[in-house]
Amino acid sequence: WLSCHCLWPMRSGYPRAKAAAPSFFLVGSWDDWKGFTELSPSKAALGAFQARVAVRQPPGLEEFQILQDRDWATRFYPDQNGSGVLGPGGDAHGKNWRVVSVPADCRLLEIVWETKQRHVGWKFLGASGIELPKQLLAKPPKAEAEPKTQSEPKAKAKAAAADDKASAQQARPEAARAPVPPPKGAGDAKGPFFLVGSWDGWKGFTEMLHAGSALCRAKVRVSGLKTVEFQVVEARDWTRRFHPARTDGGSIAGPDSEHGVNWIAKIPPGRNALEVVWDGRWPRHLTWSCPGAAEAHLEAAEEFAALMLQLRSESPSGSGWLGGMARIFKALPSCQRASPYGTKAEPDSTARCLLATAMRDRETLLDPNGPAQRIQRESFMILEARAEELLQEASGPLDHGKAGGDFMQESIPVEHNVSEESKLMLFHRLVYLPLVMYVRNTVHLYEMLDRLKAQATSAGRGCLRQLLDGKGTDRESPYSWLVYSIVGALQALLQLRKLAEQHVGADVFPLELLGSSPPQTVWLKGGVAWTPSAADETSSPPGTFTRKKVENCEAMKPAGTFRKGGGLMFRGIWLPAEVDEDAIRYQYSFQSFSRSIEGVMRVLRFYSGVASTKAGEAARAGRILLYVGRGFADSPWVTPVQLFEGPKKKAGDSEQELLLPPFMVYDCEEEVDIDPDMDLPEKQMRVMELEERWGVQLPEKLTHFVYGLLPHLNHSQVSAPADGYRVSIRFIRSMVPSPPIAKLMEDPDNFLYSWGSGAREASHPAE
Repeated sequence: WLSCHCLWPMRSGYPRAKAAAPSFFLVGSWDDWKGFTELSPSKAALGAFQARVAVRQPPGLEEFQILQDRDWATRFYPDQNGSGVLGPGGDAHGKNWRVVSVPADCRLLEIVWETKQRHVGWKFLGASGIELPKQLLAKPPKAEAEPKTQSEPKAKAKAAAADDKASAQQARPEAARAPVPPPKGAGDAKGPFFLVGSWDGWKGFTEMLHAGSALCRAKVRVSGLKTVEFQVVEARDWTRRFHPARTDGGSIAGPDSEHGVNWIAKIPPGRNALEVVWDGRWPRHLTWSCPGAAEAHLEAAEEFAALMLQLRSESPSGSGWLGGMARIFKALPSCQRASPYGTKAEPDSTARCLLATAMRDRETLLDPNGPAQRIQRESFMILEARAEELLQEASGPLDHGKAGGDFMQESIPVEHNVSEESKLMLFHRLVYLPLVMYVRNTVHLYEMLDRLKAQATSAGRGCLRQLLDGKGTDRESPYSWLVYSIVGALQALLQLRKLAEQHVGADVFPLELLGSSPPQTVWLKGGVAWTPSAADETSSPPGTFTRKKVENCEAMKPAGTFRKGGGLMFRGIWLPAEVDEDAIRYQYSFQSFSRSIEGVMRVLRFYSGVASTKAGEAARAGRILLYVGRGFADSPWVTPVQLFEGPKKKAGDSEQELLLPPFMVYDCEEEVDIDPDMDLPEKQMRVMELEERWGVQLPEKLTHFVYGLLPHLNHSQVSAPADGYRVSIRFIRSMVPSPPIAKLMEDPDNFLYSWGSGAREASHPAE
């Protein structure tokens, strides 16, 4: 890393092959959005393509989108009025062409995509492939029957799922309306809508969250149940219920006060959740599924990756990102007041504070006469230079116009004539600042993580950006751009790591630099420690200040150190009661581990003191889950971020944090899981088996804490429960991100800081 041979060559631009003619594919509800049906060239019009798909059991509804080259990031979809075509790309999730009232005789749907006219149409075909006569189409629905008297038997409409596999049946909206007008009094329902059902004895209202356009979605837990019944209620008003029509199980009646006419869902074995999707527009539509955890996780990951690429498309020359970051800092005071973390986080998380301290730490690191080790200083200089080269090539200069000027540079308290050393580089803006905002004790971090975690409950499905930004709440702040920044920073470091390893070797990338702390900045004036409050700085003659060579208690370790000793990593969370093994396995937010068990206990202690949160409630119940992984230095998905945390006064003050991208999947060593109800000999036997299997020795404090022999590790601010802490451990065999996130992180074409109109296009003009 430090030798001239370690200055690996950067790529000279992004190679571009000659563009091939695009191909187009249908994706839709007919196969649960799983397959790609290619559209073939058609003679219907110049630039037209067509394909046929088998519809589900008619009469019913089908929905679809068109993908270019099988890429979910280049989708075509209808505009708000349903008359035009948008794309490729953009906010496409949940915005679909909606084919309503598929005739009973229809077996095939023929879809035609005219690329020149940007028009999409379809025909209904019979089993022979011949178009159905016009008189068979658009039959008006049957009028709803009058409510029956209470003395008559209560009917129950049975609406079984298409198969017991219960794969996620995604009901997706499109702005085009049915040609048949609704009966009198049965127009669009406005909401808000709530799900009520037998899973809790019809006691609670589960709000159905918006999932794009007019769709609403809710998920409820149905563990151990074979069937459940439910209705949809508008505005918590029992006189405004929606339910199956008595006369036709495929139609929807309401709003009314009808009791006992419910949808009935079969719950396949092993499924723990029911997800219901509701469209209150006429003609109303409802679907449900019991998606497996893996399926729900994959769909959420696809939506997340699509949002990241959409944000990139909104930010030519970085303008959208700069504007978003400026709004985050502007919204900080109101967000901090409303957040449950507001009193626990650092009171000053402004751009001025974070950037000024970051630049101070950098200057101390680079000072040849300062306290930094030579290896730490030179490693930082090379990392900074290589990162800047990568970012200059991919991003080009930033456009500060939409942010009202260069607010980042203006945030740094320096002289009017800014020296070159004090000017912010792209590395400081695009990598250093986002990671500083993540690792330091800021309200930005805690709010962002809470919003990302909410995806596990289906919140935000179809409207992830609104969820991340807290749209319409008293904590509104565009944290979608902070998420974007952190992913972009991790992408940049991953690209640098891969380049270094390809050109030199595995140990050359400075993981140990990222896993160290900057030295403290202690000023001396005339050989005496000095602080700004000690005297008037302006009265001091120039050249009288020097940095004291203090000992760095978290100094950089020699290259290759992290690959020795098994590379153990630890994570601890207060465990809510409703968490199951699927929730333990499938993650939705960024993941933070520590290189030490003491770091884990610091995190647990912090979260135990935050009231009005699930973590705080779980801390009072004393439920703890510990993850233990290994070989973090060999995983491309694990990045040490201690460097961005700032200087430490004494050893042990640092969390020694390791950062993983969102949507990780943990494969655990199930045979050696440890749960609180096991007796002591069983726990000890499993720990011994794990240590032998991995060839490591777990920290003694960790094992004694799990055994109950060490009742407290300064890990909680609340009193211990009467029966003690209930500690579970999961040992992670492997950890990988969901495929859409792996592609987002690894593919250079998905680099979020390649804004799309910067140096990349300029360096490679179209042929």
